[in-house]
Order: sequence, then structure tokens, then C-alpha cells
Amino acid sequence: RALPYEAPEGSFLFENGESREDPDREILKADDRKRVLAIGSNRSPRQLARKFKHEPAIAVVAATLHDFDVVYAARIASYGAATLVRQPGGIVRIAML
Repeated sequence: RALPYEAPEGSFLFENGESREDPDREILKADDRKRVLAIGSNRSPRQLARKFKHEPAIAVVAATLHDFDVVYAARIASYGAATLVRQPGGIVRIAML
């Protein structure tokens, strides 16, 4: 199923409302950041701009999670909501913010 908001395949830095690639992986070097798991559209620049418009910079590190799947959550949302469930053999794209 397609996400309501497009998300880049790789890691990127979201800063001042813009996303940019980080080929030198500088975003992985900061140890003082809080880390949040992002699934579905929560890893897209458009959602980041909507939800975190007052944050100066957000590192988005692409990852793959094994033995899980992303499914609809039992919540009311205008575009749907997602959650993780254990699924042996499952492979999903996620991000660490």
C-alpha cells in the first residue's frame, strides 16, 4: 500500500523545512540526540515539516526492521494510522529520527 506522503529511501537531514542527503553520514555522529522510531509517513519530509516545524534539525536514519510488519492501527486519523506487529520473516523500512 502506498504511503500518503513520499519518503526518501535513504538517510537524510531535515533542516529548516528542507531535506538534504548526507553522504558522509554526519547525522550518525551526534550522540546527544534523542532517538525516535518512525514508521510509515512519519519518516517523510512533508510529515516532518507538519509535526516538527519548530525543530532546528532532525536526522533521519534509514533502517530495515526484521520480523515485524507495519499495519493499520485502531485509531482515528484523516489518512490512516500505522503500528508495528511481530511478523516472523517480515521486513519493513523504518527510520530513526
